[in-house]
Amino acid sequence: MTAGEPRDVRGESGGFVRLPSLRPEDLGGANFAVLTVAEAADNIPVTTPDGRRKFSCRVRFAELMDRNWWPNETSRKVLYRMFGPDTRTWPKKKAVLEVVQTETPQPESMPTLSVWAARPQERRGHLAAYEAQQKERTASVGDMKRDETPGAPGAESAH
Repeated sequence: MTAGEPRDVRGESGGFVRLPSLRPEDLGGANFAVLTVAEAADNIPVTTPDGRRKFSCRVRFAELMDRNWWPNETSRKVLYRMFGPDTRTWPKKKAVLEVVQTETPQPESMPTLSVWAARPQERRGHLAAYEAQQKERTASVGDMKRDETPGAPGAESAH
């Protein structure tokens, strides 16, 4: 493991992984991200800041194994529609997350950025942009490899 590589802490802390929550800045300044579900669990008992007990959902992504995402109720419903209600079937599926501006509860009521699951109409647009970006990256990597291959079109000749 190198210094910049996240530590995989699955199995530590008695099986429950206590990691920082996913924040908008974890998406690298992007307004959306397409991430691969690594693991998901539902009906996790949690205590809210006001002391109430509730059950929540936790998702971890292959690209961000050092973060837990605790989707709000709206995002949970979107995920259930996209992936089905059984969180055990979610791993390896592509989740589209977006950064949205929300309001904190009263009395402060201040705007804040949050990470939510993209709704179906936004999800389609984000996936199309992501797939186009992936094709572009693949094409540019292919161009670089051709440039390095002796005798390949576009390769510099040693004559």
